[in-house]
Amino acid sequence: MLFDLESDPSEQHNVAKEHPEVIERLQGLFDQMAAHVPPPPQAKKRAK
Repeated sequence: MLFDLESDPSEQHNVAKEHPEVIERLQGLFDQMAAHVPPPPQAKKRAK
């Protein structure tokens, strides 16, 4: 989802389809950040 907060401050109109280049750029930035974040620790099973 992508919103133009200047013209749509209540975030009612998704403009992602009109701006695929922005979505692609943001996805690339997210992927770069995610590559540097360690995965969450696995939940330990409780002993019965």
